[in-house]
Amino acid sequence: MDGTADAAYEGAESADGGPELVDGQAASASPRSTARRREREAAQAIKEGLCAQVELGAITWGSGQAKAEMGRIMAEWKRAGHAGKRLDNELWDRLNAARDLLYGRLGLANKLRREANLEAKARKGELIAQAQRLAESGEGMQAGERMAQLLAEWKAAGSAGRQDDQQLWEQFKAAHDEVFSRVKQARQERDAVRRQGAASKRQVIDEARGLIGSLDLSGARARMRELGDEFRASPSPGREAGRKLLAEFQQVKDEFYAWAKAEPTRRKESGQRSTYFVRARKVQDADELRSEIARVEAELAAMAPGGAARKQHGSSVVLSLGDTTGYAALSAELIRLRLRLDQVERQVGQLDAKLTAPERSKEAAEEVKLSESEASTDELEPPATKQPGEGGPTSESAHTGSGEIPDESGVGGRMDS
Repeated sequence: MDGTADAAYEGAESADGGPELVDGQAASASPRSTARRREREAAQAIKEGLCAQVELGAITWGSGQAKAEMGRIMAEWKRAGHAGKRLDNELWDRLNAARDLLYGRLGLANKLRREANLEAKARKGELIAQAQRLAESGEGMQAGERMAQLLAEWKAAGSAGRQDDQQLWEQFKAAHDEVFSRVKQARQERDAVRRQGAASKRQVIDEARGLIGSLDLSGARARMRELGDEFRASPSPGREAGRKLLAEFQQVKDEFYAWAKAEPTRRKESGQRSTYFVRARKVQDADELRSEIARVEAELAAMAPGGAARKQHGSSVVLSLGDTTGYAALSAELIRLRLRLDQVERQVGQLDAKLTAPERSKEAAEEVKLSESEASTDELEPPATKQPGEGGPTSESAHTGSGEIPDESGVGGRMDS
């Protein structure tokens, strides 16, 4: 082919990049033109592949990946060379369309993210204000429950942006930590109260169980009623532990009242009913003696030098002779009452031994029999007392002689006033 044919081939191409016909015949291709055609076909294939990557990335890439991928694709596009003017323009338009879609989508996502960040920032500011009010309220468990709700709302509020999130979280966490520090202390105090309540209720249950089989039936019934009040008044040990303890206490009560209902019949059939009666009277006597002793001790404390009576008038005047005589009389009466209480308590112990140990020794049986005989003939009468400052023997010493200590055995003793 001469130079004119080469120029005609290079100057005109068909739509698909092939040689145009010159005077109805295909121009023969030179090696140079064949290499150029192959370069253009390779460039076309590369650019079409790059366009396909951008079109896929337009709907899948994030902002960070899009920046890196587009930098790589544009570098490869430049290295790919020319595919012909018309094809280059078409492929470039295709690439631009995919790139515009990518950046449009990323721009819209950024706009929505900024709006969400602003909304999250405003919401977190509200949560911080509520948390700070809780921290200043001084409340314990209730504040902790509300703070837990605020923390859940904080997590659901979304991101306010990396920098703002850190600052906002520090403010919220400060209030959060203060509230839960009080919650921890409140829980410790609550747990201590619950442990105390459980111990108190357990003590009541154990004492109630110990009433079963008591020798003092009426006293046991009265004490069981008191234990019911004490059980209800003791602190709560917690819902689950409270249910268990209540069920156990109810079971013990049922067992006690079943025993108390059957006990009178059992005592009657045992032939020891009179012994139980004597014991109950002795217990009552002991209670009355203890009350008398407490009264006399209070009067002696008021009359003693430096006692309540002296403190009341505030003077340093010593007691008169009459006061001293009354003090000595009360002291003697206190001694007699204590001796009498000791005697009654020993009698109660002997009766208990008889009722709880029927197979005791013969000697112990005779001692109890003597005590019952004394109790049936010598019922206790609390001794009359004089008012502080009055001299003379008490009503009991008037019957037995001055300073004589009576007892149920009829044996008296004497002591100096």
